[in-house]
Amino acid sequence: MNAQVTPLQISSVARGMLFVAVVEPPERRVIFELPYSKALNPAEWLQELLGQVWDVDTSDWLDRGLICNVQEASECISQSLAEGTQERVLGLFECGSGSESFGVGPDLIHYWRRNEVDMFVTPLVAERLSQIQDVIDAKYNQA
Repeated sequence: MNAQVTPLQISSVARGMLFVAVVEPPERRVIFELPYSKALNPAEWLQELLGQVWDVDTSDWLDRGLICNVQEASECISQSLAEGTQERVLGLFECGSGSESFGVGPDLIHYWRRNEVDMFVTPLVAERLSQIQDVIDAKYNQA
């Protein structure tokens, strides 16, 4: 993996806290940066943001379970299935493992692909996340 992309560097360029979530339908990974002052309610903030950005009524999405698995990016990284410090940052994009038809690498990890991810982050964070996606693309190209 590119040694320049590390969890520390991603969080150090963020202007707030980084969070990830799963949003349905269709099922998507959403990565968003939240001002520290709003970090107590990331799911509610995301619900409001998606309503504005996607121009849809999201007022009941949390109640209906359409926004779920909201967690700090650092939790995804620490719970990553990948081995090694450099690979753990791929945890931001992990969505499962064990299937030869979808997984890559020795642990058959399945990752959210670019067309399944929405990012609401600052440009520097977007650049780092894009570098991580490049690594994931390379894994799938090698499979």
